[in-house]
Amino acid sequence: MKNVIPINDNWLCKSGFDNECFDPQFDFEGSYIVSVPHCGTETDGKYFDEENLTGVSTYVRRIFIPSDYNGSRIIVRFEGILSYAEVYVNGIFVTSHKGETPFEADITAPVQYDFDNRIVVKTDSGIRPDVPSFGEKGPAIRYGGIFREVSLRIESGENIKDVFVRTPAADSEIKPVEIDVELADYYPDTTVEAEFTDSSGHTVGKIAPKSVLRRTVTLKGQIEGAMLWDTDFPTLYSAKITLRRKNAECDFREVKFGFRKAEFRRGAFYLNGVPKKLIGLNRFDSFAYCGRAMPESRQREDARIIKEELGCNVVRTHSLASRDFIDECDRLGLLVIEDVSGDGYVGKTDGATRSSI
Repeated sequence: MKNVIPINDNWLCKSGFDNECFDPQFDFEGSYIVSVPHCGTETDGKYFDEENLTGVSTYVRRIFIPSDYNGSRIIVRFEGILSYAEVYVNGIFVTSHKGETPFEADITAPVQYDFDNRIVVKTDSGIRPDVPSFGEKGPAIRYGGIFREVSLRIESGENIKDVFVRTPAADSEIKPVEIDVELADYYPDTTVEAEFTDSSGHTVGKIAPKSVLRRTVTLKGQIEGAMLWDTDFPTLYSAKITLRRKNAECDFREVKFGFRKAEFRRGAFYLNGVPKKLIGLNRFDSFAYCGRAMPESRQREDARIIKEELGCNVVRTHSLASRDFIDECDRLGLLVIEDVSGDGYVGKTDGATRSSI
């Protein structure tokens, strides 16, 4: 089973980066305590020079790992850092990451138990030609820092890594469901199963246990009489995917999904076979003073404003939107056109069309 612990508070932040910062006695003069999400550079509410947002920052946090976790896999998950990151634990380099997408750092090896482990994260929001979406000139406003939440995950055994739910032929009377389950490793003598529930928590379908023969397992089932998801009636269902060894539950993952069919035909957009007029806007993930560093509650509130106060039924994201914002759009009935992080990066070969998405 997984134990997920948020570690968003008590980060020490300092402008710049010094290799001496790995020394526990390093003088962090000029640093300050922050909570993440955090913008690496403070901005004014109205006008500021975007070039001031380009820079390097250092984030430090101590994490006590009890000996009870010895033998487990210790993971730190970063939901987003702008736009290049290096992660160190107790002075040992663990991993680096390019771009604003979520990533994980396996810190099992350098962790010491019954000890205050020191995590150091170097962030760089400068223009880097090797970073997707930043290209050779970067987007209009870069911001920086650890701009999404961070969590510590303790994995003590067999685990589900990811789940993807598909609803082919969503407009049929008996609605099929296909679930791709990716495991962290291959676990022989285990099974994967699924249960579907509606918004009230009532069971509306199940998929019988299927033996694990490789790291990926595809489950196929159906729900009879399920309602379609629409912008006016955004009906969602939950799928609980469980990994078992005999009758013992090893791990589980819950995913919300809807039945819908979206397609562009000549002259119109069709949702579930019915033409629908799209009313929407382009949403830049940017907030006064805080840049892109907003927590879950504010991201979900933004979706509500777009849907209920502005009367939109579709939103186009500019830059990578948070998962909280996307989930809330799904819950409220907002279609989402997600941005592709490829500006100045995709199509750099000779004769190719440069991306300016």
